[in-house]
Amino acid sequence: MLDRLGLTMPSTHAGATGTGAELEKQLGGFQIMGIKYTEISTGRRGPDEPGRQRPAGPLPPGAYFDAGTGVVHNAFTEAEAFGPYQPPATLESVKRRAAQLNADGRLARKFGM
Repeated sequence: MLDRLGLTMPSTHAGATGTGAELEKQLGGFQIMGIKYTEISTGRRGPDEPGRQRPAGPLPPGAYFDAGTGVVHNAFTEAEAFGPYQPPATLESVKRRAAQLNADGRLARKFGM
């Protein structure tokens, strides 16, 4: 449809998800559409990741706890990914996340992204 209408689609807000063959299939489809920029979502935290339990005490006004991810989303006055209500990260969890980002980057490069 993009070709028929003379349009290009260099990026997507939908992003790719999953791992392995499922992720490669999505990136292959994105490549066919000419997408050069996308997000690869690795999904939820693993069971050994910190922050799966709701923090003790009341949450600040406007904040809520997402039991699926273990993240407290802050009120609109604070950035969601940062702030004092986020679970602490361990050095090992940061290393695992960096390794996953690097692997995703290598895979995306394979598809020209």
